[in-house]
Amino acid sequence: MELIDCDTDYEKKINKILNKIQEKDIRTMKDIKNETTRILDKLYGPYYMYKNNEVNRENAEDLLEGYEYVESIDFINKRDYIIMVTGDQFFDIKARYLGTFFKFNIHTNKLCIRDRSNRFYDYLPDRAFFRKINTNDKLKIALVEAIDMIK
Repeated sequence: MELIDCDTDYEKKINKILNKIQEKDIRTMKDIKNETTRILDKLYGPYYMYKNNEVNRENAEDLLEGYEYVESIDFINKRDYIIMVTGDQFFDIKARYLGTFFKFNIHTNKLCIRDRSNRFYDYLPDRAFFRKINTNDKLKIALVEAIDMIK
């Protein structure tokens, strides 16, 4: 009898999570990896002639493991860990960990990032931002992948 109650509790929790899943949450780890690859191809592709970029691309892929591309500033939440890949110096494109997102200043078009010192980064088209996939998102992704496997 106790086992049934436990299962019911799990089912309630799972249903609660499933009911909170929005359209933007419907993705798999494979989808995230493919999107990251597409963005890195777009940033690095035209500049592979520079040897630094070959190595930097490999380093970026390693650094971005567990992160997802942020298509819009609307998808960054307060306290998200942020990595930026910037093409400011096309001959040496690098991915770097910025810190924790604090807020976006709409008037100056800058991200406010907290690290050892508060810093501000311009939100520009030649910069790609990635956010760390948090535990709640990982759970939603796992549920979406499990449901997809059942189909």
